[in-house]
Amino acid sequence: MNTFRTAFGNQQLALTVAHLEACVISVGERLRDYTLAPSTLLACKVIIGLVSAYDIHQTIKYVEYLPQLELNPIGRWLMSLDTGPECDLQQAALFITAKFAGNFACVVIIELLSHWRRSLASLVALSVAVLQLCLLYVLVFAGK
Repeated sequence: MNTFRTAFGNQQLALTVAHLEACVISVGERLRDYTLAPSTLLACKVIIGLVSAYDIHQTIKYVEYLPQLELNPIGRWLMSLDTGPECDLQQAALFITAKFAGNFACVVIIELLSHWRRSLASLVALSVAVLQLCLLYVLVFAGK
């Protein structure tokens, strides 16, 4: 029987390896059930959509500063393809359309994956949702 001491004095907690393994397996099953739940996929798709909408809102709101603010080389290239004054929404039209189309495609792919392999769809959805939350953090706190 394996034992270890806690940080609260000499009280010993005796945990058998089998009990510890059972706890880990139980937590793993609960996590798997949670990540495979339809509500998890829905929440991820909502997060992706809302952050995408906020990103596009910020893009339109600060369009006159977009050539200086946009760091993505593909975004800069897309903006250079459109014609129009530098501080006009017309210059960013293709860029904004590509942002929308990319996020829409992402949500559609997650939905299609969920009908084929729910575990893969969950992994993709959770990964994209976390990245979108990181983007939201940058959008909200970058200038502060």
